[in-house]
Amino acid sequence: MHERIGGTAGLKRRAKNLDFIDGGLDFDLDAIAIMVMIVGAIVLLFVLGGPIVLLGIDLIWMLGAFLVSTFARFCLGHPWRVDAVVGDERAAWNVQGFRTAGSVRDQVRSQLDLGVPLTAVTVPGHSRTV
Repeated sequence: MHERIGGTAGLKRRAKNLDFIDGGLDFDLDAIAIMVMIVGAIVLLFVLGGPIVLLGIDLIWMLGAFLVSTFARFCLGHPWRVDAVVGDERAAWNVQGFRTAGSVRDQVRSQLDLGVPLTAVTVPGHSRTV
């Protein structure tokens, strides 16, 4: 009997020598190994799959909350308080929006630079709160 290189006849003959592993029964060890791997994959899917899906849902929710809050803060306007302090005197204006706060600040600063007393500083469209 001549054995071919690359054939399966030699492997089967050598596998018969390993009958002591399965107690002499005719089990297909490859099929058992594949079944064990499939069962292991299913167990891992149930053990790790749920938390991974929940983590993904949390990340999507947090991204949505971040985008909505960013839109609300910068596009819809955030209430700002512009404070001016000269010596012991204080004045404040509540304004809506980042750009409006910068504009009010510049108007107050220009009036103070011109020598207008803090109690007489006025900003059109905005009333003093303090």
